[in-house]
Parts: sequence; structure tokens; C-alpha cells
Amino acid sequence: MKLVLLLSLVLASLSATAATLEIKFDETKKTGTIYFAVFNDDRQFPKGDSYATGSARVPAGTNSVVGSIDLPPGDYVISAFLDENGNK
Repeated sequence: MKLVLLLSLVLASLSATAATLEIKFDETKKTGTIYFAVFNDDRQFPKGDSYATGSARVPAGTNSVVGSIDLPPGDYVISAFLDENGNK
């Protein structure tokens, strides 16, 4: 019984390990700011409360990492867009 409990605790701790999500865009065609939101509830996607958000300025024609987020295990949805003109 103690072995089963110990094994269960070890497995639970292994499955609860966070992973790093890297958000990368390859060869953006235009310069602008990429905004992204990570949702952990598909009912909130795309306009509800997000789990994490971020943004980064990216030049045209480059490969850009715009965010890196540590996430607990689970299912996630990502929304992203490129703002080319700062909403002008």
C-alpha cells in the first residue's frame, strides 16, 4: 500500500510539471507588432479572459520569437494577430 501511494505521488508530481510554450512566427511579410493571447478555456476564446498575453515588435522577413510562457499541463488555444500600423 505504501509503495502504491508513493508511486502515485511520484506520477502525480511528474504529470504536474510545467512546460514552456514558445510562440514563434516565421518570415513575417510586414513589419508590425504581434499581439498574442493564450487561453486555457475554449469557452473564453477568442474574446474572453485569457490565461496569458504578450506582444513583440517584429521586422518584416524575419523569424521572430515573440513570447515564451511556462504553462501547467492542459489544453490551450492561442490567438495572434499582426498590427501593421498601430491602429492608425
